[in-house]
Amino acid sequence: MLKYEQTMHGNYTPLTDNKQPWRVYQSPVYSQIEDFRAQQQNPFSVMIRWLKFEILDIEAILEAIGRKNEMQKLELAKV
Repeated sequence: MLKYEQTMHGNYTPLTDNKQPWRVYQSPVYSQIEDFRAQQQNPFSVMIRWLKFEILDIEAILEAIGRKNEMQKLELAKV
């Protein structure tokens, strides 16, 4: 078990020597993982932002319907 732990630690720690060419930190996958981690967002903040925009859309639709009704009342009052 100790040999396994030492091998895993050797493969997954930052590069200090070039004795092990299969090290994970030399792989382009490591940089992709680091980039992915930097791009992560809190899903709750994304959902809250989406909900705010949906509420604004509904309010805009309701305001447009209200203005349309006002215009129809004005047109009927002219006749």
